[in-house]
Amino acid sequence: MNHQLALLIWTIVLANAASKGKVIPEQKPYVTKAERTVIVTLDRDRQHAVLPCEVGGNPTDYTWFKNTEKMDLSHYRFNLTDNLLTIDLLIFLDNGEYTCSACNDAGSANSTVNLEVKVEVDETILTNRTATVGSFVTFVCSLRFIDMARNPSIDYQYFKSDGDRLELKSSQNILKFENVSFSDAGWYICKAFYYEKELYIEVANRSVFLQVVNESSEVPLYAILVPVMLLILALMVGFVIYFYCQTQLKKTYYERLIKVVTVSRNAAQGSSESFQMPVVKIEKHRTVMVQNDAYDSLPDLEYEFPVDLRWELPRQRIVLGKLLGEGAFGRVVQGKASGFAEGANSIPVAVKMLRENHTDEDVKDLVCELEIMKMIGKHPNVISLVGCCSNKGPLYVIIEYATHGNLKNFLRGFRFEGSFDKLDKQAISVQRLVTFALQIATGMEYLSSIKCIHRDLAARNILVSEGYVMKIADFGLARDVQDHEYYRKMTAGKVPIRWMAPESLENFFFDSRTDVWSFGVLLWEIMTLGAQPYQNISAWEHLLQHLKEGNRLKEPTQCPWNVYSVMKECWQITPEQRPSFGGIVERLKL
Repeated sequence: MNHQLALLIWTIVLANAASKGKVIPEQKPYVTKAERTVIVTLDRDRQHAVLPCEVGGNPTDYTWFKNTEKMDLSHYRFNLTDNLLTIDLLIFLDNGEYTCSACNDAGSANSTVNLEVKVEVDETILTNRTATVGSFVTFVCSLRFIDMARNPSIDYQYFKSDGDRLELKSSQNILKFENVSFSDAGWYICKAFYYEKELYIEVANRSVFLQVVNESSEVPLYAILVPVMLLILALMVGFVIYFYCQTQLKKTYYERLIKVVTVSRNAAQGSSESFQMPVVKIEKHRTVMVQNDAYDSLPDLEYEFPVDLRWELPRQRIVLGKLLGEGAFGRVVQGKASGFAEGANSIPVAVKMLRENHTDEDVKDLVCELEIMKMIGKHPNVISLVGCCSNKGPLYVIIEYATHGNLKNFLRGFRFEGSFDKLDKQAISVQRLVTFALQIATGMEYLSSIKCIHRDLAARNILVSEGYVMKIADFGLARDVQDHEYYRKMTAGKVPIRWMAPESLENFFFDSRTDVWSFGVLLWEIMTLGAQPYQNISAWEHLLQHLKEGNRLKEPTQCPWNVYSVMKECWQITPEQRPSFGGIVERLKL
């Protein structure tokens, strides 16, 4: 019995010792991301590159290769921290393919990243030029923020727009034209190449335009005297007409031509009365008015706007302040509105108004936006209409004031070290960015429910109010779609192509699903802290082809996979496969 007890105790001791000395097996490294490209444009504050080793598992050793040759990381320009290789004091010779080999006892994996070092051509030196026939003109191509001691081998070449290379007669970076002719007019491209041994890479380029005009001939004296005499005669006739008009204005009655603005609604058959598209018209009327002292002090009214007593505010209750910005058909100033409650102080507002040299179309657009905001109503994530001033004076559209301005500039204020792909986590978190997107999706879900298409959904048109509440704004392009649930723009104007769906680019077709596509681009703007989408594409035809080939905006750094998944679903080429805003709200809540 004692022998069996001793054996049991010894078995327990051995098992306990084995469990304490247990070694967790190592996991074989694996590649987490496919081959990627890092482009660094040198400037005063950016002279380094950070290359990540995209390998998971639990590797214990990292070895770096450049163009298949093992790198000596003891050089002072290299700094290896965990899986990040930092290269300081970049030179063009650093261009190439970098491979990280991560390994442990269980195995190894290789991750590849391509580094492209670029620089900008000095746009203050290489500029568009206008030259007369027979004159002499030069273009000078010079690079900015480059240390020529570390990058001595730079070759400059000039090309015409048709691709033909031009022979340089003197200095390699100067293009000279002697005895300029009309055939010399056109676009020219300067390209800078770095070369060393068998390496020859383009590091910068810039296009400029040469305009050629006729040389002005000497003007004879009579050609100057005759217009001056005619001008003096015209001024004399003008003074006579002015004094005659002043005499006529003293009569008891006088006539005045005014433009009457009317607003009607397009009622959709079988739809609710809650959202009907305003139709704005301007008609000219000649009015006979009685002359009295009161009219002497009133300015001539070019437009007569319809007065809506539900929204009309007395002008004396509005105090205008500084200019906040200018838009497509007007400008916005900060202001204060008073008298909303007894004993209450004034509240901050933003006031939209027309520009000085506005057109009738500008007037229609501002009135249409005012009427749309009246119909949209209240929602915590949609900018609210406070009121308007339309009687006896210029039209003011008064909306709630957003303390932090528009979302694009607000996000760019959080950029860290001038980089698009690094977040200052002490200032803003990824979770906070997702809440911004969720608020905007909630507002768009409401607009979609009332059959309203925004058509210009972008970070610049989202306002950030007190408490970092997102407000959808700028309904200058918004349209009602309750008849057929879509809007087709028949003429091309200034439209936000980088945010537009392929069907909008190709056919100017808009519905709630094109707004979903734009929301995907807006979500990408949020996660990149206000970066420019498709930065290297400016023509809509090129962007359309780019999208049809299956290309999409790259996944932002530190963007959660589920958020980027929402972006990709918004960018489905088939509109029916895109999620609704209600579905997007549910996805972002997770």
